[in-house]
Amino acid sequence: MMIDDEVLEVMDIYGGSFVKQLVKLYRLADSLNRIKLEVAFETYFRQYAKIKKRENLRKIRNDEYHKQ
Repeated sequence: MMIDDEVLEVMDIYGGSFVKQLVKLYRLADSLNRIKLEVAFETYFRQYAKIKKRENLRKIRNDEYHKQ
């Protein structure tokens, strides 16, 4: 599972202090340690990926609404 930068951004914006530190740690980690973090904290990464999808959908709907 490769975590994209947008998910990390969402985590940094909406996450608590632990999640924000996890983002910093993930960004500093090499590829092997990123995999370890993804396995250990998969729940957090999946949760914030869902939030990212909802935010993207909201933005698309908002953009469509304002085009009318």
